[in-house]
Amino acid sequence: DYKGAIEDYDEAHKQISKVAKVDSEDKFSFNKVFQNLYSIYINRGNAKQELNDLKGSIDDYNLAIKIDLSPSKTIQRLAKLRGLPLPNHALAYFNRGNSYTLLEDYKAAFEDCSKAIELTPNMLYIGTKAELYKKLGLYREAIKYFNIVLELQPNSEDVITQIRECCTDLGINEAQVKYHSTQD
Repeated sequence: DYKGAIEDYDEAHKQISKVAKVDSEDKFSFNKVFQNLYSIYINRGNAKQELNDLKGSIDDYNLAIKIDLSPSKTIQRLAKLRGLPLPNHALAYFNRGNSYTLLEDYKAAFEDCSKAIELTPNMLYIGTKAELYKKLGLYREAIKYFNIVLELQPNSEDVITQIRECCTDLGINEAQVKYHSTQD
């Protein structure tokens, strides 16, 4: 249950905070502590979001965003060699944006979603940005982003339906909208 999860995250936070005081001289351990705190804030924020404590979830995502996730030079080299992304706050921004969406603060949600895409572009974030454009009544921009998702999922009925709805709201025939085109 989510309330129990929040209690567990609170206890883990206390324990990790104690370890942080002890290991503050050990850079590797200290970075690990921050990564664990980041995960606690994200997961506790998610649990609060599920319980509709949206302001509480936003507070936790804000705490996650404040954590310095800068990896060591060794980790940076390894990530570059393996083609892996470096740790960043994309998930915290995306999740906070979801809380703002549930609060119907679409402008704040849009800003967070845009930041998440800037840090880690992926289909979920791009599709969410398209939906936010639609909620804001910016249908041409929504179509543009839905088309990006459609490139990766060409037969997605949900995305095609979203594009059709945007066309209806614009008063244009969907035949006038092609992939990458929002011209009418």
